[in-house]
Amino acid sequence: PLAGRVAAVCVGGVYAENAAIKPPWAYPAGSGADNIYGNYLWLYSTDSRSRGYFVHYCHLQDDDLLRGMLAGVNTAHDGVDTGTPVGTMGETGNAAGQPQLHVELHYPQDPALGYARRNFTCARCAPTKAPMTAFNPFPSLSKATAR
Repeated sequence: PLAGRVAAVCVGGVYAENAAIKPPWAYPAGSGADNIYGNYLWLYSTDSRSRGYFVHYCHLQDDDLLRGMLAGVNTAHDGVDTGTPVGTMGETGNAAGQPQLHVELHYPQDPALGYARRNFTCARCAPTKAPMTAFNPFPSLSKATAR
């Protein structure tokens, strides 16, 4: 949905993170039971209208497309535009047996301060849960013009 740079990729239990762009959450990188997201990709928006926002794509297939994203992290090839495929819907992590695409949108982060500029506390989470950065995109997506 936006132009950006690959911030992190996990595929087949191998994790790579962009040294200059840290995703807002450090999800497990392994392929074991702790990694409920399976193969995933974090995208950092460089689009002028959404600069700094993050998109998290989860449960992706282990294919050449995602492995290409993994190989491109921290290189001149880690940029994408709105027409760049970043992954293929899969059934990894806790989506095994039920193909799906789990997408999260996250508020911009402030790397200089090390915490989210906008966040909220999850009302259903344990009191020790860190402030959340994900938000519901439905209100803006339902009003968006199709490209």
